[in-house]
Amino acid sequence: MKTNSWFSMKALSSSSAKIEIYDEIGYWGITSKEFANELNALGNEINEIKVLINSPGGSVDDGITIYSLLKAHNAHVSVEIQGMAASIASVIAMAGDSVSMNHLGLFMIHNPATVARGDADEMRKAAEVLDKVKNNIIKSYTAKTGMSEDALSELMDDVSYLDAAEAKSFGFIDNILHSEPVTNHFFNPQNKVSSNHLKRIQNMSTKKTTSTPPIENKTTTKPPVTESHTDPVAVERERVSNILNLCNQANQNHMAQSLISNGLTLEQAQNIVSANAENQSDEVHINTTTTPETPTQNKSSFGELLNKFCEEG
Repeated sequence: MKTNSWFSMKALSSSSAKIEIYDEIGYWGITSKEFANELNALGNEINEIKVLINSPGGSVDDGITIYSLLKAHNAHVSVEIQGMAASIASVIAMAGDSVSMNHLGLFMIHNPATVARGDADEMRKAAEVLDKVKNNIIKSYTAKTGMSEDALSELMDDVSYLDAAEAKSFGFIDNILHSEPVTNHFFNPQNKVSSNHLKRIQNMSTKKTTSTPPIENKTTTKPPVTESHTDPVAVERERVSNILNLCNQANQNHMAQSLISNGLTLEQAQNIVSANAENQSDEVHINTTTTPETPTQNKSSFGELLNKFCEEG
């Protein structure tokens, strides 16, 4: 077994093991052969494997093989991205039955690259191979996220660095680790705000959009094919960024992740953040005054505001 401090694979018990990948994948780090040998050495009784990742990537061939070895293993594989899962390391992360990411981590995907030498025909062959490699990588992302191949291809073309909230929004990860707990009235059970409310609020803007002639005219000026290729990624990235900025400016950072993961638009998020802030302001006033003279009958509770949004939809 290798003794490199940046890599270890060891059994924690007769049924569980931990794998740490803390460097480049491939020749300068871990080769797939070394990985396979140590995985086999764990034995057949292992039914739980935890994989910790902080890697800049490396060899595509080795990374794809490591991904396949983990996917084929009978154990439940849980992946934890502690720092960065970049390039082919992001593919290895997709082998997890569950994938978590540190709230300060980064998830980076891009197009595969190579070094080629020769005449024009050899250059064309190299390009064709890269296209096939990209398609294979996209398949690993699609299996985890459910995103379209076109949308994923655009993210790779852009060399996308995703923070934890963005990675979860796209579906690359399932959970964010060590993030601030959500403690606000929006998700307080006493307000009875369920997922059905969120869906109805989200549908509100959709119904208004389809019934407004000016917006319909705008959509007809753009070819539908172009929208299907560019809009999903561009709109989602802009939505996530805008909601993060909105919550930061309103000092409501604890709401950002839930607003993003529930698929709310920026307008819906603005309504909810504003309503939540007003509700909190009312409670502070009520808790700090000893007289009932301050008129509050015109102030709606947060739950009432949400119900109003739903009814309008």
